[in-house]
Amino acid sequence: KNRVQNAAVAPLPPALLRVARRLKKLGVVQSVPDACCVNFYGQGQWLPDHVDSKKFERPLVTVSLGSEQCVVFRRRGYLARRIRLPVGSALRLGGDAANDWTHGLPPATRPRISLTFRRLNAETKRHFADETKAIKERRDAKKALKRQQRNKPPKPSVRAERRPEAAPLPSEATDKTPSIELEHVRSVYNAIAPQWHGTRYKAWPRVAKFCLMNCGAGALVADVGCGNGKMADAACRRGAFTIACDTSDALIDIAHTTHKDKRYECLVADGVRLPYRSGAFDVALNIAVLHHLSTAERRVQCIRETLRILKPGGRALFYAWAKEQKNGSENRSGHQFDSTDVLVPFHLREHGPHYNKETARQCPAHAVRDERKNATVLKRYCHVFAEGELRGLGAGGG
Repeated sequence: KNRVQNAAVAPLPPALLRVARRLKKLGVVQSVPDACCVNFYGQGQWLPDHVDSKKFERPLVTVSLGSEQCVVFRRRGYLARRIRLPVGSALRLGGDAANDWTHGLPPATRPRISLTFRRLNAETKRHFADETKAIKERRDAKKALKRQQRNKPPKPSVRAERRPEAAPLPSEATDKTPSIELEHVRSVYNAIAPQWHGTRYKAWPRVAKFCLMNCGAGALVADVGCGNGKMADAACRRGAFTIACDTSDALIDIAHTTHKDKRYECLVADGVRLPYRSGAFDVALNIAVLHHLSTAERRVQCIRETLRILKPGGRALFYAWAKEQKNGSENRSGHQFDSTDVLVPFHLREHGPHYNKETARQCPAHAVRDERKNATVLKRYCHVFAEGELRGLGAGGG
């Protein structure tokens, strides 16, 4: 394409530099070339007629290696001129031959290598230098702006909308599901189910490893609080049969549709009152369920139910959110908790591939509109566990 671009190029390697200096010593060129284009021509390969870019000084010099070939010069109104290029020869192009006549190579009869030595002219060098300087100034300005932005304190609204707030727990003495769970867990997940499914699609690494070690062929697995069924691949990979349940009918619909080709059955059920007979399952998964239960009694009952359905010698895995979150990139949730019972904001985007108008209309009463983000903000209830608290609950549930 005969283009000359402004790009960083390494200096000539010693072998080519020796050839360039030899050309100057022999008087072929006045100044030592600072660039070299190396071309290899296999048998039958050719070079179309062209004029080298005028961004290079004249003369240009081409050294031929490998085999003797010919170069053909053409100009409108003149007869074509064919010149032999013996091995080791140097073809010097200057004046009309470089600027007005085109040159090209017929198909090579044998492999050939050409070394074309040249120098950028002064005007092009100045232009490239100015261009490089302008690019550097723009980059430096962007870096300075980013440094300024990093040093600015975050806007209060941004911090407030992401920070979990303390959850007001009602003092309800009833066997029914507490209202805070109905409003801030079940109703929230029914509303956000399509968007939730779009971002949660596989088991966490340690859960997947547990399944690989325990969910073998013929095993019966209970996935308690399965959500959208993201444990399905890990639980069923080695031939286990899994029965999954969740209180969100919207998430159960998604799990059933997504994993209907697997040995993964889904139903709507509450982990606090599992509809299974005792001692039926080889393995039980209780992942990210306990932190959505608003009383210690219900958490203990959920643990007891999960253990009740296991066969003697069966294995269960429990996972829940921790209050003590790591700092920096290791904090995958991005949250910091000031209280053990919190309402965590979730932005239900009213756009994008996972937006569903039907489920969005079912938003609970507490939902508020965020015009700036074109989203509805819902708040999920979570009880975040202090260090050692879950182990203590497990002892009470066993």
